Amino acid sequence: MHDKQTILIIEDTKDLVDLLVRRFELDYNTVYALLGRDGIEKAVENKPDIILLDVNLPDMSGFDVLNELKSSEETADIPVLIMTALSDMENVLAGFKMGAEDYLVKPFNFTELSARVKAHLTIRQLQKRLIGIERLNALREVAVSFSHEINNPLMAISAYAHAMKMRDGRRCGSHDDCTEMADGIIEEVNRVAEKVKQLSDASRTETVDYQPGIKMIDMEKLSD
Repeated sequence: MHDKQTILIIEDTKDLVDLLVRRFELDYNTVYALLGRDGIEKAVENKPDIILLDVNLPDMSGFDVLNELKSSEETADIPVLIMTALSDMENVLAGFKMGAEDYLVKPFNFTELSARVKAHLTIRQLQKRLIGIERLNALREVAVSFSHEINNPLMAISAYAHAMKMRDGRRCGSHDDCTEMADGIIEEVNRVAEKVKQLSDASRTETVDYQPGIKMIDMEKLSD
């Protein structure tokens, strides 16, 4: 079962917010804000899949909210559908110029709104899949190159380790010491080779935090 997508509603008319929540809550997670600044904070916090944005807000213009959302790396890729009574071409063009994905004039038809929301969410899902495929292809290229560059040295190290096991213990202190060291080398070589194979064969990847602002591939969650 897939997780529900999230809709953020930034609208100061509580009755309309309630109607929108009732309309969408069955199929989507719904979050709302009655003020523009609160809406920006909730967009950063919740990372919604789409934002329904009113233009006439009590604390700031919806266009200013849109500008901040599209200027931030955290929220720039979230599609925004403007809902407003301003139907003149100047405002419509201003909304699209600032990066809005759609513009719906009030009073609107809820069936049309639902259809537009669904369309934009479908596009967003497809974009995410495309980005995932591109990243995976890049990962595979890195893995293939990495594999090519290190396989020969790995084979050489492994060969030396096997040769070490065949010798007596004169240079290691004892034959057991030589065997233990050789086994350790072989084990590490095999571990590196297995990780390279995982990267080459992976069909899906996940990342984890490595340092603040830096992520790395979660090698434990690579899947074929």
